[in-house]
Amino acid sequence: MTLSKEGALASILNRPYRTIRLEWSSELAMLRVRTCVKPIQCYSLAAMTELQFCFDDIAAYPGVVRHFVMSSDVPRVFNFGGDLALFVLLVRAGDVDSLKLYGKRCVDLVWWMENAANLGVHTTVLSQGDTLGGGLESVLPFHKVIFERSAQAGFPEVLFNLFPGMGAWDFTIRKAGFAVANEMILSGRLYSADELHYRRLVDVVVDDGQGELAVDKIVRDI
Repeated sequence: MTLSKEGALASILNRPYRTIRLEWSSELAMLRVRTCVKPIQCYSLAAMTELQFCFDDIAAYPGVVRHFVMSSDVPRVFNFGGDLALFVLLVRAGDVDSLKLYGKRCVDLVWWMENAANLGVHTTVLSQGDTLGGGLESVLPFHKVIFERSAQAGFPEVLFNLFPGMGAWDFTIRKAGFAVANEMILSGRLYSADELHYRRLVDVVVDDGQGELAVDKIVRDI
């Protein structure tokens, strides 16, 4: 049986979540997703599973959600990226299968973002704080990337003998070119919002506290 638009929307909004909070704007057909992962704001398996549920629900009811907006409920942090504590546990246990599962979950999420336009969904992300490693990788596929001025981002993986392997090279090269990707990934340093805007990785930089207004303007202008 085909659900009405109201029934489809109820199915999307009524799923219980622990790491994400949903808000709906009927006027804009906009779904806001605000993340809060404890004890560390990162892409835990639980958080990625819940995001995938949300994405699957959007795909299951085409035409209901026209705008997808993601931000963080954690002050001064968008996302710290990979779940390093989990990586340590899995490596020490020699659990290769679980590490592969984690990687697949990461790829599935950025793949959905890459293909959101095929579902008629425009994507916008707002960073109001630290956006590190996988956190930065996750924002690059969005159609519009907004940073508040005090937010900073980078790929620090090289500093602890890892590398950003879930799309950082491709996404950064596509937006900013090989030289910028090489500089950012091999240096491990953090970049200010203005530096990221200069490198074409961020579309809009606004003063602190103005991010929500910028989201509203971008969504209404599309």
